Amino acid sequence: MYIKTKYSALLLFSATATMLIGCQTGNVSNNSRCVAGKTDSTKESEKCVTQLASKDPKDPENLYLEEVYGKKALGWVEAHNESSRPQFENDTRFSEIKSAALKVMDDPNKMIHVAFSGDWAYNFWQDEKNVRGLWRRTSIENYLSGERKWEVLLDIDALAKKENKNWIFGGSNRFKDRALIYLSDGGKDAKVVREFDIPSKSFVSDGFILPEGKNAVSWINEDEVFLGLAIGEDEATDSGYPRQTRIWKRGESYKKAKVVYSGDKKDVSVSAGVSRDEEDSPARYKIIKRGLDFFNTDRFILRDDGKLVKLEIPTDASLNIEIDQAFVTLKSDWVYQNKTYKVGSLIKFDLEQFISGSIQPEYTTFAFL
Repeated sequence: MYIKTKYSALLLFSATATMLIGCQTGNVSNNSRCVAGKTDSTKESEKCVTQLASKDPKDPENLYLEEVYGKKALGWVEAHNESSRPQFENDTRFSEIKSAALKVMDDPNKMIHVAFSGDWAYNFWQDEKNVRGLWRRTSIENYLSGERKWEVLLDIDALAKKENKNWIFGGSNRFKDRALIYLSDGGKDAKVVREFDIPSKSFVSDGFILPEGKNAVSWINEDEVFLGLAIGEDEATDSGYPRQTRIWKRGESYKKAKVVYSGDKKDVSVSAGVSRDEEDSPARYKIIKRGLDFFNTDRFILRDDGKLVKLEIPTDASLNIEIDQAFVTLKSDWVYQNKTYKVGSLIKFDLEQFISGSIQPEYTTFAFL
């Protein structure tokens, strides 16, 4: 199913959310009316939602709803939208609120968010004409001058039409003149990954390409990327995200990429990235992160010889590495080498010396409470 506009999607979400919020307990004698969405009142619709939602999710009668884009499931959604939509549209305030929202969203002078990279300012833009969006760039000089002469790199609407897919732009990861483009079919968490050549504005046919999944890819250099797969059951955590980190070399199958770290099934995810002295410069540090849960993370430095060095910092702290310096913000007290560093403190240390245990972290005067 193609989402015609972001506005209709917004209406669909609002209607569904309101219908769910208003649910009350009750029984409906004719279940077929609920499944078909044929209800005569708000109260009856609310009872239907409660009845269907309270059923055993493994009941064969409801399993078709697991197929999110299945014809029968979409029919169920549309039928219930038909009964709820008029309750919004018949409100005297509806037209005024809709017009005000559209005016803001379609304002050509709205703030343009950019990511500066090299000599360029990159932007992803959506409007009424470009519903799926344009990935584009302009020179920083041009951007600062206010002229804003944009160079379109990838037209998602055109790509979706060409490939007959419901593509939603999921972001980009750039290194030098190449980018890893994430595309989601219909907005799912699972995405495909394709390598994109920026100068030619085209996908690389024999580049880094991944099938749909909750996978993670990040550049190490022009010919190597970190790869986290979540395609097979053994490769994913119980949360459905990558359990392993691999190094994938250009020209080899992603299935043969070497595993350099494995977490546990119970972890949330395992991911990896690099720190560089300057943008597009060689990686100084390769960093692997093991997400124990949503609040705690183990960090490791991957050496060139394959050795892993664990960073002995609190798992709930935030970490940023700039060249050879590490900056840690504490979310709990940290006792290190018989010294207590208080919650909320920002701490700096030379990473190599810290790893060797030869120095104490520098306790800064900053505190975030």
